[in-house]
Amino acid sequence: MENAVQLLANAMHFVIYFASLNNLKLNATLLLKIIFGSEVQVLASFNDSITGAIMVKGPYGPIPDGHKKAIDYLIRQKKIKVNDNSNEITYTSISLPDITQFSEEKLVILREACSSMCINFTATMLSNYIHNNETWQLAKIGDRIPLVGFWPHKRIIPSPEKMKALSEEAASFKIPQGWSKD
Repeated sequence: MENAVQLLANAMHFVIYFASLNNLKLNATLLLKIIFGSEVQVLASFNDSITGAIMVKGPYGPIPDGHKKAIDYLIRQKKIKVNDNSNEITYTSISLPDITQFSEEKLVILREACSSMCINFTATMLSNYIHNNETWQLAKIGDRIPLVGFWPHKRIIPSPEKMKALSEEAASFKIPQGWSKD
């Protein structure tokens, strides 16, 4: 598996795991928007990328190139399960994610994006925000979306206190009963 798709799979698995652990509703569209928003934030804050994936304009929002391969890999490896509930596909993590390739700052951004977007927004609300962006409006379906066009006006970097609290929380994390390390 190519590196960008592997990084994307690991980032998606981390978001799915975090949402599962916190009983957050995470559908397929929202997952892709969390990855997109996190990529924009990491670029704006650190001039870096989480996955290296190219973002393209899809019919319902930005799509990381390779997302289908990443989801298929996670399913084949029995890392996530797919829940097909009527008109909505959701995911549940069934194993611990591999986060060894990600810095603490990138994990914080993924986690904060997941928490904020799952709790405070619907996929429709996020679509409205993205679709009102000039970069989005100028692109055609299938076009590459330059992340710089979505930069927030100021960089958001977690404070040292927030980073320390999150590190302590991560260090004290216990694997939930019934979860496999494999």
